[in-house]
Amino acid sequence: MKTTLFSLATLASSLGLGMVPLPATAMAVQWSGNNHYYEYVSGQFNFDQAKTAAETSIFNGINGHLVTVTSIGEETFILNNLFPSDRPNYWLGASDEEEEGLWQWISGPETGQVFWQLGGSPEFNQGNHNNWATGEPNNFGFRGEDFAVGNWVEAGQWNDWGGQQRASYVVEYSQPVPTPALLPGLLGLGLAAFKRRRGNIEAEKLL
Repeated sequence: MKTTLFSLATLASSLGLGMVPLPATAMAVQWSGNNHYYEYVSGQFNFDQAKTAAETSIFNGINGHLVTVTSIGEETFILNNLFPSDRPNYWLGASDEEEEGLWQWISGPETGQVFWQLGGSPEFNQGNHNNWATGEPNNFGFRGEDFAVGNWVEAGQWNDWGGQQRASYVVEYSQPVPTPALLPGLLGLGLAAFKRRRGNIEAEKLL
């Protein structure tokens, strides 16, 4: 069973805020829709603590990140398989801190992808998966709300929260997608392996 670890930086920042929150992890579960693993971590964490802890988590050799929910199927799986019956709030890897009203993923392979924009066209906002509760996001409060949290209402819908608020979080473990720069190298390794195998077969024929 995998244990979530905090980096020294997270520990130091947590000490500055008081008691270090202790995570309570569950077994990571896999969704067949993308073969990613997901792990729910209960506790009371501010956004930075949750994001850093998720990024220092490792499962089956895969580095974790704060969950990015990009489809109805993925969200349905998370809601049905990860949470206790009361469905506590959990941090998503989403924020509009960089530009108010421009919501983007800030963790995992989707980092930098905008999925919702205040005043954006219906085609854009409805064409990208999001699950905002009615009237959200609204940037409520004098400090503003720049980070997304799930399970705001019973249906699992999202809300925007301030980074200083506290919630549980979900870690997603997704295999990195090879970049174009890596593809020639991977192709070369594949060809080399093929040539070695072919050479072995030819050598066996001569015996």
